[in-house]
Amino acid sequence: MHREQDMAERVYAARQDPDLTDDFIYQYLPFIKAETTRFLKRACDDQDDELSIAMIAFHDAMKNYHSERGAFIPYASLVIRNRLTDYVRKEQRHRRVISLETQLDDDLTLGDTVAADERDPLQDEDLQTTVAEIMEFKEQLQTFDITLDELVEQTPKQQRSLDICKKAIAFTIGDRALLQRVVETGRLPLKEIAEGAQVSRKTLERHRKYLVGIFLIFSNGYAYMRDHLNEMLIR
Repeated sequence: MHREQDMAERVYAARQDPDLTDDFIYQYLPFIKAETTRFLKRACDDQDDELSIAMIAFHDAMKNYHSERGAFIPYASLVIRNRLTDYVRKEQRHRRVISLETQLDDDLTLGDTVAADERDPLQDEDLQTTVAEIMEFKEQLQTFDITLDELVEQTPKQQRSLDICKKAIAFTIGDRALLQRVVETGRLPLKEIAEGAQVSRKTLERHRKYLVGIFLIFSNGYAYMRDHLNEMLIR
């Protein structure tokens, strides 16, 4: 506990002073490289764009960290992984997009045909990305013996149950160490979440698979689904 408090104080101090910020990032550069290497599944070097993304993510984690979210290092690890996942997905989408300047004949480009058909290529791209996220999410759910149908079935139908689940979600994603534990095990520490969020444990039990699914989305870089959930949580 004292080590976590000391680390929190160091993070708070570092973000108030640019020199301390640089020193802190340099000190934890081996950690940042290790997280990048684990994500890439190969050794990273200074030329990898992913390392730059990870360093920016670490810096953002410093700026946004609060001790109520748990220990800093697990929190920073989660931020780095989510940012790298988002970056890779965006790069993959960009590589799939055909240039609108592609020449079809002497006078006609692909962009001309898109305009003629009155279609928005960005909407198509967003749709493809959303579908890809859902398919990946479906596969991840299977590792915890959960189906999309079960997720839908356990979605709260009554406003009271929805409000309880919202409180439990807000509490859990605010505690990065707790969120990481749920994602790694697929199990909900119902007593801990119920007491922390001050909600009914029985309601959480009825919506256990739904909650596990929500926590997976918040921890694994599902950018489109996460945006939708953020809108839902602030209503």
